Amino acid sequence: MSAKLSNQKKEKSKTKDSVLVVDQEIENWKDGRWGWIVCLSAALVQFVVLGIHNSFGILYIVFVREYQWSKALTGYIGSMGLGMNFFFGPFTSALCDRFGCRVVAMIGGIVSVAAMFATSFVNSLVPIYLTYSVLWGMGSSMCYVPTFLMVDRYFERRRSLANGLITAGSAVGALVMGPTINALLTSIGWRNTMRFLGGAACIMFFAALTYKAPPVKKEVKFGQKKKKLIDLSVWKNKGFVVWALALGIFNLGYFVPYVYLPTHATYLKIPESKASFLIGFLSVGSLFGRLFFGHISDYRWVNRLYLYQTALLFMAVTTTLCPLATTYGGLIVYTLLFGIFDGAFVALIAVLTGDIVGSRKLPSALGFLYLVFSVPIMTGSLIAGFLSDVTSTYNEAFYFSGAAIALCTCVLSLVPVFAPMRTSELTEIKMASDQLSEKKRRPSFFEKYVQRYFSVSDQEPCDVVEYLLVVDKVTTV
Repeated sequence: MSAKLSNQKKEKSKTKDSVLVVDQEIENWKDGRWGWIVCLSAALVQFVVLGIHNSFGILYIVFVREYQWSKALTGYIGSMGLGMNFFFGPFTSALCDRFGCRVVAMIGGIVSVAAMFATSFVNSLVPIYLTYSVLWGMGSSMCYVPTFLMVDRYFERRRSLANGLITAGSAVGALVMGPTINALLTSIGWRNTMRFLGGAACIMFFAALTYKAPPVKKEVKFGQKKKKLIDLSVWKNKGFVVWALALGIFNLGYFVPYVYLPTHATYLKIPESKASFLIGFLSVGSLFGRLFFGHISDYRWVNRLYLYQTALLFMAVTTTLCPLATTYGGLIVYTLLFGIFDGAFVALIAVLTGDIVGSRKLPSALGFLYLVFSVPIMTGSLIAGFLSDVTSTYNEAFYFSGAAIALCTCVLSLVPVFAPMRTSELTEIKMASDQLSEKKRRPSFFEKYVQRYFSVSDQEPCDVVEYLLVVDKVTTV
């Protein structure tokens, strides 16, 4: 045993004393009452952010009709805006780690209000790219990313349900915002509509005030190392690399229906007033899907990854078959089906990412994942727009979207092959090529008598904790 201790000390030649003292108050915050207040505030933020982003297809009709801009370049306004929302994800995540979610989200709310008011004064394509696509995309990102980070800090057992409730806010937002924006465009014009949306963005500023930081593990360090602003270590996880690649492919086609479905409906001689409700029907299905899949994914017998793949497969099939729906009723059926399975996609992103990389690296992983999303979201709708310009129909845009989602479903099969085994508290989660299983194990000596008061930090442990770790490995209790 002494030989093992000496070997351990040689390997830790650059050891720096550091331990984490765990405050017992942390346990009282997990799944507590204030967490549900934060959950409601985060849902309001997503109501505004994705309610506006996902309803751009209604603004698209007005811009094409009023300014005669090309379909591809006009559609790029909305897709670039949503893409920037994800592009700034890593930077927002890093800022949240450094300054806190509340400060970042409050600043994001102010930027979003300024972006909407600035957009109401533009007259050409390039300025609207700057004010709506870039500035609004950045402000919405600073409000959107903290909604997921706060859930991870406030919830443990009900994390999937909390994510489902929060993401349901965006579904309700699209349901309400679509008809509202259409009515405002008809009555007060698009410029005053943008000013109205700027006023609605103020909600995000006030919602951020509830982001009260929960108690955290207090780290006592000797020889403290400066914390990195952006953690690149998540890219060493091959499972995460495959996960990011698959969802990047998915987002090539994901935003296409949101941009082009209302215009596709008007191409089929459906009135604009009815076409604006299609995104609302999609949101109804998505709302149900987020709550349903968010709830059932908390059960241990459910394989979250297989559930995710099945949902995406149905999205691919329904989108590919969408051009066959030539009546308003047929389009309603498509939007409801697409929305239900879209609910699984949205509700389980953060949960599955946490399963792959672990909760400690979740903020960095989500940030980089959103960065990966940004490029295909911006390019996918642009490609679909060019296809529509060439063919003068929107059928090819939906074929392209369905093909991208189907390819993503296939690539996701590789995630369990490369995802490592990780241990979280008393549960060992093993992702193998044919299963995602959970098995209970008895707590060890270290976990039972030491880790409840001390937890080893990301840096090297001090000699006392190091000794206890070795004892834990070489003894059976």
